[in-house]
Amino acid sequence: YRFVLTVVCTVLTVYAGFSLLWGVNYYAESFQEQSGVYARESTPEELARVTEYFARQLAGCADQVQRDENGLFAESRADIFAHSVRVFDGIYEEFPCLVMEDRVPKGVRFSTALSAMDFTGFYFPFTGEANLNIDSPACYLPSTIAHEMAHQRGIASEQECNFIAIAASTTAQSPAYRYSGWLMGFTYLSNALYRADQEAWKQVRMLLPDTVVADLRDNSAYWAEFEGPVNDAAQKVYDSFLKSSGESRGTQSYGTVVDMLMAYYG
Repeated sequence: YRFVLTVVCTVLTVYAGFSLLWGVNYYAESFQEQSGVYARESTPEELARVTEYFARQLAGCADQVQRDENGLFAESRADIFAHSVRVFDGIYEEFPCLVMEDRVPKGVRFSTALSAMDFTGFYFPFTGEANLNIDSPACYLPSTIAHEMAHQRGIASEQECNFIAIAASTTAQSPAYRYSGWLMGFTYLSNALYRADQEAWKQVRMLLPDTVVADLRDNSAYWAEFEGPVNDAAQKVYDSFLKSSGESRGTQSYGTVVDMLMAYYG
């Protein structure tokens, strides 16, 4: 009886701590309400125009980052982490609700396990740390760092953190962050454009240089290795968690970032 009671009390204590340190953020004022940037629907033509803008920006900075002999993104992960503390500087004036003192995030040692669960990073509310997958391709690492640092600012919504990551990264001084930000934004927009208008998608895709295409293919090949029951189970659990926390669309809420990008860049 004492053992069972201890286990129950421990679980309830951890849950109460999680709710206090993080869960309440799902019911606080959203970033959209604080910033005035509200997600909006758009026409396929508007979507194609903004996607083209991102493609041109991405192509313009593709040669500003370090690359290996295969043309793949090869910026030092150590440098990426070191520059993280300045990534939000460019948007503080526009979004003062995001102002806070940053600390360098952590790279997770068991990153391969994170990849198996389809996670690029996570925020741990009990320590306030942003934790990152350092095994997956580094081209998305800078913008993913910005995403997890957005969570540190009390932003619970995944869709809003993706938008913040893109807005912050694309205005950062670091070329690696700018490239990663445009890449993340283009990925969400082009996926939406493909579903809306495949012909327009083909025209925009042609704007990308070979180096960007190589990064996209390398990233897709990496994640394809982890497709399977473990990945599916982890995503179902996370989907249920998001829905129970107020994200009614579950993991599909990641797609809503497109509506915010359209409102901001359209």
